[in-house]
Amino acid sequence: MDLRKYDNRVRLIDHINSRENIERKERSFKTSEIYNDNLDKYVKEYLEEQFNKKTVAEMPIVSSVNISRRLCKEEAKIYTETPTREFTDLNDDQIDAVTRIYESMKADYTLSKANEYYKLQNQCLLQVIPKDGKLTMRLLKQHNYDPIVDPNDPESAIGYVISTFDRNLKIDSNDINEDIGDEDDYMASLKRYVVWTKTRIEDGEIIEGMNFIMNDKGEVLSEDTVNPIGVLPFIDISAYKDFSYFASESDLVSNFGIQLCGALTDLLFVSRMQGWSQAYLKAPEDFKAENMSIGPTKIIHLPTGDGLNQSDPEFGFASPNSDLQGSIQAVEFLLKCFLTSRGLSTSTVSGGSDVEKFSSGIERLLAKLDRAEASKEDYHLFEEVEDKLYQLIKVWHNTLEGDQLRDEFKANEIDMDSKVAVGFKKPEMFQSRSDKLDYNIKKLELGLGSRTTALMDIEEVSREEAEEMLKTIDNENYMSSIMTTEEQ
Repeated sequence: MDLRKYDNRVRLIDHINSRENIERKERSFKTSEIYNDNLDKYVKEYLEEQFNKKTVAEMPIVSSVNISRRLCKEEAKIYTETPTREFTDLNDDQIDAVTRIYESMKADYTLSKANEYYKLQNQCLLQVIPKDGKLTMRLLKQHNYDPIVDPNDPESAIGYVISTFDRNLKIDSNDINEDIGDEDDYMASLKRYVVWTKTRIEDGEIIEGMNFIMNDKGEVLSEDTVNPIGVLPFIDISAYKDFSYFASESDLVSNFGIQLCGALTDLLFVSRMQGWSQAYLKAPEDFKAENMSIGPTKIIHLPTGDGLNQSDPEFGFASPNSDLQGSIQAVEFLLKCFLTSRGLSTSTVSGGSDVEKFSSGIERLLAKLDRAEASKEDYHLFEEVEDKLYQLIKVWHNTLEGDQLRDEFKANEIDMDSKVAVGFKKPEMFQSRSDKLDYNIKKLELGLGSRTTALMDIEEVSREEAEEMLKTIDNENYMSSIMTTEEQ
């Protein structure tokens, strides 16, 4: 799509404002809101699908238990500890400048958040652009941007449009501006879209990359429309794609979070309604009694008789018989099933006093490895992300001139063939001295180790030191055996 042409820009805006695209953004916005603890509205909507609004209005809504955030943080472990970065083909000044760039853009923090949103939505976008004399990195959720899909590769983009999603937008064909010349043009002129495209060949013609701002009418508002780096300053972080730009949508964590809050609300409502006995009065319809109010609710009046056969009034209490413990177990079972399906420990989220305990360092290690196993594909994905990030840093650094970059980030032109090797922290063995001793004794008994290597591991010494220690131990044992023999 050649956005130098006005008609193409109008078609692009029509697509952005289409019903299908707005629905996509609303789903993304919903998962983001749930992740950020704004659950109350969605829990109510979920319950109103099962009960009428009057009933829901009386229910004690539980929206303070945010399992979505907890699960995403548990699964997004790549940047829990700061990774190491080693650069090739850079001198000391260049390494210092690049390191300061990473620190100033808060790379580790932003990448950590990207890891969380990737686990939440299966896809997110990073943008690297200069601002105030330094490079900045922004995390964009799916409702913040629209891709301009490559016609030759539907899984890739030739450009992106960034806009602010209107959370108050209603999905109604009457609300969508389909006519550029209608009476709402003044509103269209207030909207802003930031457009980025890359340099490419289209129909045998080289089309330079563009960067400009336009309004909702497709009018270009920027004086300069050139993309200074020619490539897209974006990094797409996504799961497996099936011949389309967006990876399969993942509302699973968010939806379960709402369902869990709904189940907890049900549980508390049952507890509230059946936490006391219900007072009732059986009496003729015209029976008059004073001081009928009791406890937190009104007495239920059950008219009796037909006027001919009147019975004496009866006042009593109907005792509840709900199985609250069974309801609690059902909620816990639901939670455990979901955690297990995600490859997580059932102690990740618990409604009881359970605490994950380990009898040894080996068990602790195995538990950590189980969790790391669920993220091994993520390590590979974010190695690619780190590589793409470094490529953008090099391009921007070598493109920006003069006062566009602060002095602390300047260095000689960086070789575009230089690379970064990222070392992510992996689970380590946590063993006590007793654990190490038991472990090495078993290896020796099975003939799978030597005294030297065992001593190296237990005492954490070098091979030479271990061999000297063994000589001393053997000599002492030999002298002790001689003395014992002489005494006998």
